[in-house]
Amino acid sequence: MPSEHNTPDMAALVLCVARMADTMSLRAPAPEPTQAFLSRLLYVNASRDGGKEFWPCFVAGLITETELCSAVMDHAATWIADTNGVVQPGYGTFGSRDLELAFDLAFFGRPARPS
Repeated sequence: MPSEHNTPDMAALVLCVARMADTMSLRAPAPEPTQAFLSRLLYVNASRDGGKEFWPCFVAGLITETELCSAVMDHAATWIADTNGVVQPGYGTFGSRDLELAFDLAFFGRPARPS
């Protein structure tokens, strides 16, 4: 049940984004802008400001654990590529179960439950 979860570990998510940038062979954005980016994705309800409200949608049961992680990872990959001024590489070139697990642990402290 989503309501049993506390809020995500933002420091761990920032490290996940840095790890993702490394696997993409790109420069990781600094921690402060990364945390601001993640906060917009997770909590801000203003599409013009890049907000998505993914966390409240998850808590309300509108998206699953797997969908939450996938959405944040997809947006993070695009953001990393944009901040580096390059086209986003395909997920198959940098994605891995280890990277997915790192995001799962940052969100839930355990692997995400299958959808």
